[in-house]
Amino acid sequence: MAAKIQAKNEGRELKDGEAQPACMQSCPAQAIVFGDVQDPDSQISHAMRDPKRFLVLGELGIGPAVSYLTKIRNAEPAESKGGHHGA
Repeated sequence: MAAKIQAKNEGRELKDGEAQPACMQSCPAQAIVFGDVQDPDSQISHAMRDPKRFLVLGELGIGPAVSYLTKIRNAEPAESKGGHHGA
């Protein structure tokens, strides 16, 4: 609330990352992101554009507010790309 009050006193909007809920502060993996989706430079906007992002039950068209990132499995090591002969 202190950041919100300070921004109001200064006559401006909150900046991205200026105020964080307790769950976001306490997550060591920084796996929880909140913010302004309308701001193209915000952390949440970058997360929303991640190609690994998916919506649970998104195919139902209900527009869930929570999205997740898929875990990358069976990634090829860099040296194995390019064929069997290291082309």
